[in-house]
Amino acid sequence: MTWLWFWTTLGIATLVLLALLVYAHTSARSTHRGYEHFEEGGLAVPTGIMAELGLEPYSKTWQTDSVPMLLHQTAPSDKSKWHKLWKPCQESWIKKCSHYAYCLWNDEDVVDLIKKRYPKFVPTFQAYDVNIKRVDAFRYFLLYEYGGVYVDMDYECVRNFDHTLVKGKVSIAESMFAHEKYQNALMASPARHPFWLYVFEALLKRPGEAVVVATGPKLIDDVVANVPPDMFNPLPKEGFAVVEPFESSHSTSREDLQEKKWDDHPKVYAVHHCTASWIQ
Repeated sequence: MTWLWFWTTLGIATLVLLALLVYAHTSARSTHRGYEHFEEGGLAVPTGIMAELGLEPYSKTWQTDSVPMLLHQTAPSDKSKWHKLWKPCQESWIKKCSHYAYCLWNDEDVVDLIKKRYPKFVPTFQAYDVNIKRVDAFRYFLLYEYGGVYVDMDYECVRNFDHTLVKGKVSIAESMFAHEKYQNALMASPARHPFWLYVFEALLKRPGEAVVVATGPKLIDDVVANVPPDMFNPLPKEGFAVVEPFESSHSTSREDLQEKKWDDHPKVYAVHHCTASWIQ
């Protein structure tokens, strides 16, 4: 009886151990929305998309990484295509964020970065039906590649906001518009942050949708709703999504941009003038 009890107990213990090992393996590697994920520190990092797009590995120190002092914008090389507010808005960033290295990317730069650094995304990139989708997607790959702050050309910088950016997190401005929670017009990120892997997943799953869903604010809304909260830092709309509508933007001068009222509102950091040039 003693030996029978011993071997029975040993068999049960072995089965329990095997079950625990299987559970640990399936917990570490799982599939989510069709892509393999890897559990690291309790986070389901979508590693499968890295292989599919040939991405460089995400930063293993992302939780303590800072946003690099890089300021990115995109605009056509032909300045005759610029809205009249873009130049004064651009100057506001260069002046108020002079400690940042300023990078202006034109349409050729956009294509070059994707082709050279993310060639496996090129088929999706080239198949987009409108150019704004390419520009949207580019800004996400740009922030994964280099990190820094990305801001649309029709955003005015009122004052420096470095202190609102949190180490280890992607910061994105909330939206003032009721149909969306976040804007992809003002974003900041450490380089190689895993947040963008979730974005790349979403990009590959909806290329034929309307712009706002395929590559724009709705995509960001969906990603933010599904990523671990310790990856993300919302920039409050009261300070970062103050909106000057398109109509007033057409009748506003350079002096109005700087002197109208924002200096009396210390919690306002950026004003979106909504020139909506992407619609044209």
